[in-house]
Amino acid sequence: MLPPLTPSRSSALSLPTTAPPALAAWGTLPHNDLRGPGRDNWNISLFKSFMLSESRGSRLELRLETFNTWNHTQFDVVSTNLGDSRFGQVTSAFDPRILQLGGKIYF
Repeated sequence: MLPPLTPSRSSALSLPTTAPPALAAWGTLPHNDLRGPGRDNWNISLFKSFMLSESRGSRLELRLETFNTWNHTQFDVVSTNLGDSRFGQVTSAFDPRILQLGGKIYF
């Protein structure tokens, strides 16, 4: 049984357990068996409406939106090409936390 994958930048795969098959032989790893690190992504939106004129129905709406709210590092795909010098390494990550503030006036 293979040890669990631990996501780190230097080595996401356990290299001693992965080796090329013998010459003229098929490997034993099933197709699409390697999976990249998971994502823990939370997006949150907050809205507040303020009435400006009740007779005309105009209002102001303020919005706060956050993407990747808890700012967890989310690693992208792992290089799985055995001939690549970066085999088993995570070479990129998804975007960090993004905050967006906006307003709308309805009249």
